[in-house]
Amino acid sequence: MFYVVTNQAGYAGEETSHAGGTIFFDPYGEVIAESRSKVIEEEMVVATLSAQLFSDRQSSKGIPLLTRRPEIYGEIISPT
Repeated sequence: MFYVVTNQAGYAGEETSHAGGTIFFDPYGEVIAESRSKVIEEEMVVATLSAQLFSDRQSSKGIPLLTRRPEIYGEIISPT
């Protein structure tokens, strides 16, 4: 899964301001794009997401959807 973390930029009243900022992470936690501005302002950040990187990570061991065992869930998956 890719993750994007953002923060509002600008002022929200007399006493409150938000620094802004955006950062994109790939499925391995590596930064692939981030804000460049050093001042508080609106900014557009664009990242290229790799479907192959996503697929590679999803097919690796330790991903819960690949190792789950619904047959042992018993009653919680039975229709009511």
